[in-house]
Amino acid sequence: MVVSSHHSTDRGVEHLRKCIRGALTKSCPEDYEEALSLQVRESSAPDDDRTSLHLEGPDGASVNVDLEFSPIDEEICHARVETDTGHCRHFWCDRWANPGDSNSIGRIGRAVASFLLHEIERTREIDLDSEPTPSPMPPHVPRLMLDADGYIENLTQGARHLLEYSREASIEPSFFSHVHGQNLQRVMRDLARMVSHRKPKARWLLRVRTGNHRWRWCRAIAQNRLDDGANSIQILLRPL
Repeated sequence: MVVSSHHSTDRGVEHLRKCIRGALTKSCPEDYEEALSLQVRESSAPDDDRTSLHLEGPDGASVNVDLEFSPIDEEICHARVETDTGHCRHFWCDRWANPGDSNSIGRIGRAVASFLLHEIERTREIDLDSEPTPSPMPPHVPRLMLDADGYIENLTQGARHLLEYSREASIEPSFFSHVHGQNLQRVMRDLARMVSHRKPKARWLLRVRTGNHRWRWCRAIAQNRLDDGANSIQILLRPL
C-alpha cells in the first residue's frame, strides 16, 4: 500500500532535518564546530515537497542543497539531495516511521550529513591544483605511498606518528582498513579512477583509524604518480 499521507511526509521531513542537524554536530571536525551553520528554507510553492538547506562552514565556504523526501511504501522511504553545483545523491531506509530503528531516518540523516560535509570541503578556498606536490617532503610530513590496489608500500615517520604507530609496530597494509566507513566509498571510487582513468588528484575530508583504535579527522590530498618514477599513489594527510 502506498503511503500518501501528507502529514506523515511532513513528520518524516521534520525528523530528517533534526537527524541531519544532530549528525552534523556530532561528526564535524573541530575546526568546523564554531563555523558550521545550517539554515532551512521552506519552499514558497504549496505543492513543492522540496526543502532548501543552506550550510556554511569554515573560511566562508557554503553549499546550497535541495532536499526531497518521499515515502515509497509502508516500509521504505527515499531522500534525494542535490547541490546547486549539480552533485546529487539518493538515500533509502526501511521502517521510516520508527525513529528508534537503526535503519530509520536517522541513518539517512547521518549519510546526508556526511555528504554535506564533503560538499563544504569541496568549496574551501584552497584550489586543489595549487596544492604543493607531495614529493619531495621531509620525513616528519605525514605521507603514504600506495600501490594500484590500495596497499601501503611505504609511509613516512610523520604518517606513523599521525596514525599512532611506533617505528617498530606493524601496520595494517590496506589503506582502506584505516578509513571510516562513511568515507570509504568515496575514497575507493576516487582511487579506482586514478588507476583506470588516470584521475590526477583527489581531496577528501575523512576519519582515519589509529593504532590506538580511535578515529581522527584528517584532510587528505592524493596525487596519482603511477605513471612516473614513483609508481605509486601518494597521499598527504593533514590532521584537524
